[in-house]
Amino acid sequence: MMTTGILCGLAAALLNSFGYLFGARFLLHYKSPVRLLVCSCILMMVMSLPFLFFVFPFGSIMHPGAYALTVLFWICAYCLGQGCFFLALRFFEASRLSSLLGLKIIVLAVLFIFISRQNLKAGQWVAVVLAAAAAMGFNWSGGAKPDPRGWLAVALVLIGYSFCDITETKMIQLIMESGFSVTRGTLAANFLAYSVLGVIALPFLTVLKPSRKQFVLAFPNALFWLASQFLLMACFAFVLPVFGNVILATRGIFSVVLGALLPLVGLSRFDSKLSRKEWLRRGFWALLMALAIAVYSFSHAGML
Repeated sequence: MMTTGILCGLAAALLNSFGYLFGARFLLHYKSPVRLLVCSCILMMVMSLPFLFFVFPFGSIMHPGAYALTVLFWICAYCLGQGCFFLALRFFEASRLSSLLGLKIIVLAVLFIFISRQNLKAGQWVAVVLAAAAAMGFNWSGGAKPDPRGWLAVALVLIGYSFCDITETKMIQLIMESGFSVTRGTLAANFLAYSVLGVIALPFLTVLKPSRKQFVLAFPNALFWLASQFLLMACFAFVLPVFGNVILATRGIFSVVLGALLPLVGLSRFDSKLSRKEWLRRGFWALLMALAIAVYSFSHAGML
């Protein structure tokens, strides 16, 4: 069981990294984060909607009003996070940006203090400092220096993704409170969220008028993102969220490795052109970010 969970988590992290690279590829051609977001949302709806009717417990949710509001909040948080992520890809290379997502620790720490009105443990503060140091290290690890708009986009990404985590967990909990298993709740919440998201994106087709080529170019990003979310939830089911988040921290390492390998297959334009020394330096900061997430997770669980 644990081996299966670890493999699911590693696969989710790897698919995340591939998805980021394909997102960067789309933006190289069309330079429109909104267009990529709309195309991806519609494609994920097409992949999710057929399964929704088999797994979602229609008519059996105890608090349908609260569930609808939670879904609406999730959609707003997702659009903020994902839209700003695609925008940030215009300022950061995919490998650097993927690793910088580990800074979500800091946002979650602030939210924890604000919501619970409790301070962090010593180990959690150590993790926050390590994450901040790793982020600064990435900024000076080679490649073009992004302008302040890039850092603003990253900040909004972290806020959006943090609220996504909070509301998605709430969506699953509301289904479980209605008498369903965690597996059923996870599948139902994900299929519903991405189906509704795609429906909301449909009106934008009349404005953007995306071509068939644009949908084809956006398809790998949508596929890898959706698949990674299900694998991540499967990982949580097998090894619980604390250990699952530690495994997901390898996303930054995978992104650095993929970015370093791109020039070998003639795709260096999808990431930065760095020397071997600069890639090794970036790998060190990716490992430090992973360590920060591990320290925070284990401290939160009372294991440190």
